Amino acid sequence: MASSSPVMALSPLELKELMKDKDRCLLIDARPYSEFLLSHIVESVSVRLSSLMTRRLAKGTNSLYDLVIQEQKEKYQQVYDNEGSRVIVYDKDTAAKVAEADGKTPLHVILKALKKTGKRCHYIDGGFEAVESTIPELVNVPVFEGTVPFPSLQVFDRSLMDPNGHLPPIMTPVECQQSPSYNVQSLVASEVTPQLFIGSRKDASNKELLRSLGINTIVNATKDCPHHFETDSSFNYFRVPVKDTWNQDLPSYFPGCFQFIDSMKNEGNKILIHCTAGISRSATLTIAYIMFSEKECLSNAYTYVKNKRPAISPNLDFMGELQQYEKTLGLSEATQSTPQPMLTPDAVQGPPPSFTLPPQSTTNATPTIKTI
Repeated sequence: MASSSPVMALSPLELKELMKDKDRCLLIDARPYSEFLLSHIVESVSVRLSSLMTRRLAKGTNSLYDLVIQEQKEKYQQVYDNEGSRVIVYDKDTAAKVAEADGKTPLHVILKALKKTGKRCHYIDGGFEAVESTIPELVNVPVFEGTVPFPSLQVFDRSLMDPNGHLPPIMTPVECQQSPSYNVQSLVASEVTPQLFIGSRKDASNKELLRSLGINTIVNATKDCPHHFETDSSFNYFRVPVKDTWNQDLPSYFPGCFQFIDSMKNEGNKILIHCTAGISRSATLTIAYIMFSEKECLSNAYTYVKNKRPAISPNLDFMGELQQYEKTLGLSEATQSTPQPMLTPDAVQGPPPSFTLPPQSTTNATPTIKTI
């Protein structure tokens, strides 16, 4: 058994020096995948830590390799296997004194697992934000073609699988061709229905944009983003205080949130549902609302919202919660083999202006929601 290895803090400048030997420097981004999509330290790999995967990593049932998204496993292993390589883990902004304390955050769980391997491991003092503010040239803003794929893992939570052990089709990577390149930070609020939009905290802070879209109601799916125009009586706010991580129990907020949305819609208001990037938390709320309001199964609702905002990618725990919500509502694809009234061709709404989606297969037509 490998002996325990001490964990050392790195300043951003020390990180820059170590990264000159990139073949022996493995960077692990412990932030939510939605934040990784926005930007990350160059050469980093992302891990998907659901509640079950975190417990397994803590117990030693799974290794860190098991949690690296499938598309980055080869890169992870190549660097990890190099003699003299070291692993550097970072989160959003954890300071040294916090990182060195005992905790259950992704950063702590990963560092504890790495210590047992005997591998040289480090964490960045101040996390990603410290690097971004002091050495911005080390930050990469990803550019995507078409939609953002749902990242695949070698091991998934069993709760997300069907009785035969298969993942639902909506959770496999989506391949798109002939679509323009874009980065997630460049996106603006996307219209899901004439009265419902999904977007980012940047959209929520842009009064000119909100006014141009006719939006005066905000559902804020974050714990820390302020209600920018709360003192303006023409704006209405509702907060869903969750993080883009496990154990958030997002469905417990559905009844109050959906009642608020319905009441605002009945008054003729337009609503923006936002989180940090408009990828995970706000996407989950929007999909759930479509399931609730239109009685659509998860697969149809997910596909519909994905068509309206191709960048969405709810985290694994949220997908599991949506599957449970589908059961709570008594919905499934089997019960919707006959198209519902809202799935009529004349109800098609085009994708956001900044996207050109690939041609849809006639056998897998994207469901559409009739405007009400």
